[in-house]
This record gives sequence, C-alpha cells and structure tokens, in this order.
Amino acid sequence: MKDDTHHLDKAVELLRSGATMLGQACPACGTPLFKIGEQVMCAKCNRRVVILKATEDESKVFRGQTLATTEHTLLVKIDEAQSAIEKEQDPTKIAQLTQSLSNLLSALERLKKVDR
Repeated sequence: MKDDTHHLDKAVELLRSGATMLGQACPACGTPLFKIGEQVMCAKCNRRVVILKATEDESKVFRGQTLATTEHTLLVKIDEAQSAIEKEQDPTKIAQLTQSLSNLLSALERLKKVDR
C-alpha cells in the first residue's frame, strides 16, 4: 500500500510541475505515463519511457539514446580528469591523469564518428 501512495505522490508532483498525463500506460507496470517537455516518465517505475511512432525502428531509437548517454558520461569524465590534472602536483600522477584524459578524448572522438 505504501508503494501505491508513493507513486501517487510522484504523479501529483509531476502534474504540479507542469507534466501532462498521457492516455498510454507504462509497458512495465501499466500505470499512466506523464510527459514533461520531450520526456515521457512513469511515476511508479520512476524511469523514462520511449514511445515509438509506427514508422520508427526501435533499435535506431535505442542506439541514439545509448550514444547520447555515453557521450554525456564521457564529457563528465573528461571534465573530472581536467579538474584533477589542474589540482595535481605530482608529475607521475599528472602523467597518468593526462593519459586517462587522452583516452577519454579518443573515445569521445570515436563515438562521434559512430554517431554520423
């Protein structure tokens, strides 16, 4: 019963924040979905849901989302590595961090080639 109350509270929170309740249900749990901007969310599962148009290929949508998530992760790690290099004083650790940064930048470059 507490789980039901929690997801109802989440649904109310989504509505108050400007979300729109959709006529479609979550494929995992069957509760109504909510649209916030361009994202569709399930209040009970607390995760994003992708609604495909009849003409869309599921694998292409999944691939695009995966590439976008990976790019975001790489950018966060690049920023963290750059900050660590900036603060580090030990030349050996700076060399290690610089190598890590180089690897991250190479991975980002390869990812962008795949995304084309």
